[in-house]
Amino acid sequence: MKPFTSFLMIKRLVILGSILVLFGGCKTQAASPPDHGGDLSGAYPVVAVLPIHNLSGAKAPLDEIRQTLERALTQNGVPTLDSAGLQQFIVNHRIRHIGGMEHQTARSLHTETGAQAVFQTTLEIYHDFPIPKLAILARVMRITGAEVETIWMDGVGLAGDDAPGLLDLGVIKDPQVLLQKSAEQLIRSFTQQIKACGRREADQGISADFQPRSVFGGAGFLPDKSIRVAVTPFFNFSERKYAGDLMALHFVRQLTAHDNIIVSEPADVRKAFLQGRLIMNDGISLTNAKTLFRKLGVDYILSGSVLDYEDEQGGTGKSKVHSSVFLIEKNSLAVVWSADSVHDGDESASFFFGLGRMKTAHSLAAAMSRQALATIFRPGP
Repeated sequence: MKPFTSFLMIKRLVILGSILVLFGGCKTQAASPPDHGGDLSGAYPVVAVLPIHNLSGAKAPLDEIRQTLERALTQNGVPTLDSAGLQQFIVNHRIRHIGGMEHQTARSLHTETGAQAVFQTTLEIYHDFPIPKLAILARVMRITGAEVETIWMDGVGLAGDDAPGLLDLGVIKDPQVLLQKSAEQLIRSFTQQIKACGRREADQGISADFQPRSVFGGAGFLPDKSIRVAVTPFFNFSERKYAGDLMALHFVRQLTAHDNIIVSEPADVRKAFLQGRLIMNDGISLTNAKTLFRKLGVDYILSGSVLDYEDEQGGTGKSKVHSSVFLIEKNSLAVVWSADSVHDGDESASFFFGLGRMKTAHSLAAAMSRQALATIFRPGP
């Protein structure tokens, strides 16, 4: 056996061992899976990679994106459920919405296929010409018996000219190269979470450049016990299609980073809206909030609105995001925290060839949502 091949095998075995620890609740021995027969042969752990949820508002190579992510997982030692088995499950259960998976459906997936986790991906933007641009949000739900929990969520927003370098030698013009780079970055984040045995460390803010322009309440809010939060789609006043859904996902991502916060699966929130026949007129009403509290069993509801959600277009202009967010407490039905943020991608740019400029609304929204939530969790005066 060649030394390089041996090194790769050792690397994959280390990662696979870490995965077994994570999905076994960090125990020294993983529980033996049921024998489902067929292609799986009882192998664990198995991750089901869902088809891509396209919120870009445009056509994109969704199969290629999914295959690239799945390939990156397997190259890092993470077994995946075969596509044919997953597709058959989707057909049998008549699953139409792939923006997530309801807990009941996830448990059925585990029972019928042996999958222990679901890898869900949302495509935010895809441009292949003239300069490629790509933004993705992804999360993993762990399925252990009756429990379904989001254990990891991250995102990546890249443009081919993020780091042009001298004479534009660093410009990436091939969209496949940018896709591969994005996939590697996401899967690296996931495997690092695995190595941490599922422990999540939230970033308590980044830069003063992305502070909310106004904040109400929230300072000193640091619960000493687990709380449950549901994030509803934001009301979209912007010209960007699906901006309300995307902004909500950014806040789900930031909240998921906290170990003491259990975030409702967006698919379950969607189901509650459909079952309750809830319609948002300029935002969520208190009547709707009562229904959601009852159906989802959460302690808080986070909602808001989006006024601007713009990407840099063709190397001109600048990205811009303007959003408002608020948190409703269950017992009082009162707004206990709110924040209003408006920023553009040039705020982080340096004078040296504009390095650091955020060219995607994704990167800007990620920074703004993280900084807004930092005003809740920082210690009070």
